[in-house]
Amino acid sequence: MKELTRYDFFKYVVFLEDTHIFYGYLYARGLLDRLSYERENGQIVPNIHEWNLDEIPGVKKSCVFNYQSNREILRIMDEEGIKEIAVVDKMRSFEGFTNRELIVSRIINNLMNDAK
Repeated sequence: MKELTRYDFFKYVVFLEDTHIFYGYLYARGLLDRLSYERENGQIVPNIHEWNLDEIPGVKKSCVFNYQSNREILRIMDEEGIKEIAVVDKMRSFEGFTNRELIVSRIINNLMNDAK
């Protein structure tokens, strides 16, 4: 994990249940820092192993559905004060992450295509 967090593409550790159902995510660098700090008496690894993710500081459960509008997704992100959010399908299967810049660029692209 120490090696992977050096790269910008490795941002999150995503927690999925056995059936690929999204449960939550944690910033990878935050997890690495916490693991380094709690090396001796830490509870993170036992909490992950026992699926007590609510006990781990920083685990986020925020997600949006892939069928929600860009406007609704931006509203949710504004309310929660976040720049990126997990995307799931109607069965809550994890699909990836989206961010404000990606959403705004899609909106602009749609406007440009509509103007043609």
